[in-house]
Amino acid sequence: MLSPQAKLLAERLMCVCGCGDILATCTCTETPGSRDMKKYLQQLVDEGKDPVQVEAAMVARYGEAVRP
Repeated sequence: MLSPQAKLLAERLMCVCGCGDILATCTCTETPGSRDMKKYLQQLVDEGKDPVQVEAAMVARYGEAVRP
C-alpha cells in the first residue's frame, strides 16, 4: 500500500511491465513490474527523498521507460 505522497509520485511514473499504464493504476504481477516498483518507490519516500530524487532513483533502477 502506498502512502499518499508515494501515490502522488506514482501518478507521474509509468510501469515498466509493458502494459502502458501509469504506475499508480497498474496491477501487473510481472517482474519487474508494479509491485516491485511500488515497493521501491515507497522505500524512497520513507527515506525522505524529494520528488526529483525519487524520479532519478526510479530512472536509474528501471530505465527511461518510467518517464511518461
